[in-house]
Amino acid sequence: MEVSWRKVSNEQVLTVGLVSFVDDPRLEVEHPPGSIQWNLVIRDLQPGDAGVYECQVSSKSRHLRHHVTLLVKEEPKLEDQKKPNIQITGADFVDEGEKINLVCNATAKDQPPEDLDWFREGNRLQTNDITGISIRKFVTLATGTIVSILEIKHASLSDGGVYVCRTSSLDVTSFRVNVLNGDTYNVKRVLQGYCNGVLCRLSSVLQGYCNGVLCRLSSVLQGYCNSVLCRVSSVLQGLELHDLTVS
Repeated sequence: MEVSWRKVSNEQVLTVGLVSFVDDPRLEVEHPPGSIQWNLVIRDLQPGDAGVYECQVSSKSRHLRHHVTLLVKEEPKLEDQKKPNIQITGADFVDEGEKINLVCNATAKDQPPEDLDWFREGNRLQTNDITGISIRKFVTLATGTIVSILEIKHASLSDGGVYVCRTSSLDVTSFRVNVLNGDTYNVKRVLQGYCNGVLCRLSSVLQGYCNGVLCRLSSVLQGYCNSVLCRVSSVLQGLELHDLTVS
């Protein structure tokens, strides 16, 4: 009887009996004297050792084959264990004049990073009363977390862009903020416009009186304000008077 081992993904035979046919000192076969066990032993296991192995028993009368699947679970590297988890949360769309508020959270397994810095378009940001920038930080030792809160009180169009948060160990993450032009109306805001010189205030439940005349405004808004036809599309960008028709 002859017992051999091979890796299915590799046609080369690894061992036959107690003899190894590969130049790898980590591989050997254990065969206790008088037993029927022929165990393939792989020492100092590596990720590349994973796969399907075949044990083949050959004799004059028959051939037997048995497959074994070896799974190798990699342990995280020490530097990966110490690497902090860092992320930014906040609103990615902000109207001009509103507040930008971003929170950077960095957590490490052993202890929190020493510090966090903010950058926008490559420039480091710092607390500045003139520009309305405020940065606050706090640390929670129990969870190994450091948090930095960036606040810009009145966003301008130039405040839009990519914001980067970087730890003292140079781990970084980024977040894009889009500042929308305040003159552009959208359905998220309380709309305000003029219909033939008469102020119409259009709330989320869009129903109001314009100069004493009831205006009922559906999702495709069409109503009469002071007998003047106002057409307002679902993509609302200002109120424009179209062909004026007096009934």
